[in-house]
Amino acid sequence: MIILPVDDTLPNFEQQQELDGATYTIRMRWNPRARRWFVSILDEDGVTPLHMGIAAVVNWPLLAYKTGHLPPGALLFGDKSGAGVEAGAPGTGDLGARVQPYYLNQGELASGTPDPT
Repeated sequence: MIILPVDDTLPNFEQQQELDGATYTIRMRWNPRARRWFVSILDEDGVTPLHMGIAAVVNWPLLAYKTGHLPPGALLFGDKSGAGVEAGAPGTGDLGARVQPYYLNQGELASGTPDPT
């Protein structure tokens, strides 16, 4: 499991992350009108989009049912508050506090989803 670092002081940020042997640019953007985070995945150079504007939902694999040159594992936003939140959109101050984005590689998916907390 790879815990994805977040910058909770910025409404928009991006980072490069190696996932299953390939480097991707992961962009997270807060949309005040929609009142939710959106995740975009770009190639290593941060220019070529692979999939844009995936709405962040707690405890749901964001790459499920997506096709293309995406990481083969699962990108999730896990509830680490212990409140048992099963779904819903993380709020503007939730990243890194109540909700932690993480990635499960293909091997971890095959063996079951670990607890991100």
